[in-house]
Order: sequence, then structure tokens, then C-alpha cells
Amino acid sequence: MADMNHSERVEGYWRRTESEESPLPWPVLTPGWGEAGFLAFLRLVEKEAETVFYRGFSPSRLTGERNGSREFVFNGWRWPEGLGHYIERGARPSDDFIMFIMLEAEKITGEQLMENDSVSHHRY
Repeated sequence: MADMNHSERVEGYWRRTESEESPLPWPVLTPGWGEAGFLAFLRLVEKEAETVFYRGFSPSRLTGERNGSREFVFNGWRWPEGLGHYIERGARPSDDFIMFIMLEAEKITGEQLMENDSVSHHRY
């Protein structure tokens, strides 16, 4: 992961194993929260984000498969290319990140995607 400015927020980085002692979280899968629709908006924002390339690939903590070698940087947030892999399987990002992506997607599309600026009232 690139050096982070202290004002930047980070999403989607996981500890290496579930049992590892680390301040990083482990991906918790809760399918059915709206991941398919949200993923489409995440991909839309990723097209607008700065892309930082790294050597090698990060493995999926869930499947072991190659899971990306890039990081996206956009409007004060950073997240790895492989975040979508976890979302596809039902991992739910933080409410702050969901709100960020949805609001940015609204700016890109010009459409209102959230009601009352609340993560609990979404249309993805």
C-alpha cells in the first residue's frame, strides 16, 4: 500500500489470516445487503479514480487467487483493486465508504441514488 496522507481514509485492506493479530479487519461475508448494485457504482467511481500500480499481486484472503496489483485513490479515500472481489462474495464495506461511493456515483451520473443521504435508504 502506498504512503498515506493522514487525512486520507482507507477501505478494503485485510489481515493475512483470520487468526493473525492485526489492527486490520477480516472480511465478514453477509450476502444480500445489495452488493451487486453497489459493485456497479464502485466500478463507476474506480474509472474516475487515480490508479497506483504495484509489482506482484495480492492474494484473496478468502480464495487464495490473484486479486489485483493496483490501488485506487479518489477524493480522500484509498482502496485496493481487489475490494470488488470481496464485495461480490458479500463483504460489506463501512457505511462511510458506501456513502462516499454512492455520493460520488451520484455526481458522475447526475442521478439521485440515495434517499435522505442515508446508507440504510439506498437504491442499488
